Amino acid sequence: MIIQSYCRFIFVRKISINNNPLRLLSSKGKFFDDSDEKTKQTKQAISDLKAKQLYPEYEQTEYGIVYDRKPFKYQCIAGKAYFWCSCGHSHKQPFCDGTHRNEHLKIKLKPLRWDCNETKEYWFCNCKQTKHPPFCDGTHRQKSIQDGPSTIRDHHSPPLVIEKIKKK
Repeated sequence: MIIQSYCRFIFVRKISINNNPLRLLSSKGKFFDDSDEKTKQTKQAISDLKAKQLYPEYEQTEYGIVYDRKPFKYQCIAGKAYFWCSCGHSHKQPFCDGTHRNEHLKIKLKPLRWDCNETKEYWFCNCKQTKHPPFCDGTHRQKSIQDGPSTIRDHHSPPLVIEKIKKK
């Protein structure tokens, strides 16, 4: 419940204010405020995840490649274990498919195991830069991530064909 309410609060929509499309508002129309007491409590609950104490993968200091610039909502079932891809190379995002084991890619990051305690929808980080893995903490909104490259093709990605082939 805590994570879901946190995600509902932090996910924002881009709107244009004074011709500035990068200014962000929350879904309630208020500016995102880290000084809000409820936000502080929710962030603390996320940072105190029991999994962080059980699994050493949570101590990784590197970040994976940006797979996508927005989070992924997934219905998790209580009692199941989920392995979140931390490297960004998996073809089954946001979860691991074992791509990190390919020795030719030389990936040092390992997936993070998360045990679901409550059946509900969770928001998983897809930019792989979150400070509270495996959940989104809004890091994807940073200008460096929004303007940088990602694995998913979108309007920021270069075109597949640079110039058309001319027929003779």
